[in-house]
Amino acid sequence: MFEALESLGIFKLRLATRVLSRRQGLAMGRALGRIAWRLGLRRAVSLDNVRRALGDQLDATQREATVLGAYEHLGMTVVELLQLPRMSRSARRASVEFVGREHLDAALAAGRGAIVASAHYGNWEFLGAGGVAYDLPVTFVVQRLRNARIDAMLRGMRESLGIRVVERGMALRRLRDEIAANRLVAVMCDQDARRRGIFVPFFATPASTHKGAAQLAMRLDTPFIPLFGRRLADGRHRMVVRDPIQAPKHMREEDAIDAMMSRFNQMLEEEICIDPRQYLWMHRRWKTVPAPEVCVADDFGVGPVQPPGVDRSRP
Repeated sequence: MFEALESLGIFKLRLATRVLSRRQGLAMGRALGRIAWRLGLRRAVSLDNVRRALGDQLDATQREATVLGAYEHLGMTVVELLQLPRMSRSARRASVEFVGREHLDAALAAGRGAIVASAHYGNWEFLGAGGVAYDLPVTFVVQRLRNARIDAMLRGMRESLGIRVVERGMALRRLRDEIAANRLVAVMCDQDARRRGIFVPFFATPASTHKGAAQLAMRLDTPFIPLFGRRLADGRHRMVVRDPIQAPKHMREEDAIDAMMSRFNQMLEEEICIDPRQYLWMHRRWKTVPAPEVCVADDFGVGPVQPPGVDRSRP
């Protein structure tokens, strides 16, 4: 019943966005974010995450303002996603700029494709929508949603924009083909990986982190390129492509992957500190805690690397 009501709400919202201009849609998104904030939806989780991440940099009032801004930003992101299929290719291109694109171009020129490691910062959907508008061959690795109706809707929207979609469960089999086809495979690397993760620092606290992206880059001999979105004051989006993270030489694979994901988290921290309101603080990033060493396969199915953790909180 809940999933049916959830689907109905999203589909009605999608219909509503069709008659709104982009500016009106953003205003609606901010309003929806404020409503979610007032209802207290994951507000305590968000405030605790900001406290753990930014510590003494913000007082209680500033933390509340940051989290409220994050809710407004998420609302805008959702509305923008729903409006994306209505945007022409030229409009999408005009809405996005790439900084550091030479790293992507170099990987494609070498014919090796790349693993593009990203995060839920800025509007991450413009990585795909904007990339395709600039003729970049983008493949998204996605986690299937529990709500099948919404999952199918999102997949259809992304594919209608020219983005290829691969589910995590089939990633190893499909991603070899995607890399062989010289494509940019985008993977979100900033959510709690539960028992399958490795523990590397995120804002100085060990966080269960997906290792599959770095592991695949090493095993497929393809570049590992961090990319982060950022919403600009004029309403456009900047895709910031950072220097590729190199696998340290003469290291065991597991140690090299630790080093690569630690560096990725450092880069993500730097981006978040530019504007903390643009990060998805609603996710319980530190919910899994380290546990004694046990071998567990990664979510891409490419084998064990580091001990899992214990999820001691609600999903």
